[in-house]
Amino acid sequence: MDVEAFIPSPVLLCIINKFGRATHKNSDSRFPFEMAADIKKEPQREDMNNARRILALGDSLTEGYYRFGTQFHPYTDRLHKLLEPKGIFEIHNAGVSGETTDRMLERLRGLLKPKSSPWYDLVVILGGTNDLGFRSAEDIFKNIQLMSDLVQTQKSGDRHSRVVIMTVPHCRKSPQWILDKRSSVNSQIKTYASQKEIPIVDLEYWGKLNPMGKSEEEIDEIWDTDGLHFTPAGSDVIADALFRTLSTENVV
Repeated sequence: MDVEAFIPSPVLLCIINKFGRATHKNSDSRFPFEMAADIKKEPQREDMNNARRILALGDSLTEGYYRFGTQFHPYTDRLHKLLEPKGIFEIHNAGVSGETTDRMLERLRGLLKPKSSPWYDLVVILGGTNDLGFRSAEDIFKNIQLMSDLVQTQKSGDRHSRVVIMTVPHCRKSPQWILDKRSSVNSQIKTYASQKEIPIVDLEYWGKLNPMGKSEEEIDEIWDTDGLHFTPAGSDVIADALFRTLSTENVV
């Protein structure tokens, strides 16, 4: 079987991803002095009270799953470094491998419950990849729209939560029907975002994240061997794309 042409089924992805999640939570290959260095760099408690809080909601692409779940490199790691010159930010990575948009919507309701969770100044939504194999483009978009609408109802005093939506990115290789469905979902996202004046990050057509016309070496740099997930370099490109949008749209 050609690994590059292989697209795992949503069921298989759930099995692989959930296995990977079990190894992720307690895996840190750094030496103790390296982790101690991180602790020293932590902002003071009083500074964290004034931090702007970002919720990164998504599936394995947000969680940073790669190498079949034996390692994780979330885009939020690089995003946090990019944001450092702009102030103090607290980023909650809420990526869950194998999750579909309907489950993501239910989980978001819990994450935004008053009194049980912190206030989020910004929620970034990246979902839909795991839905493409079995759910209609209309239903995928509807779930993403409901998530966005829910975020925009959040209010704390005179502050309102803002939302940024990322379009569904390409896989390494996809059959035409997947390409068509992805484009349909993303077209609906862009129309909705334009009407509501919501910033979007168009990952489908973002430079290195679009495999069309790329060499094998360029593709290998961005996509992992399973053809679906990103390498650390690919996840960093997502962070760069998001940071540019946050900056140009004056979100941060």
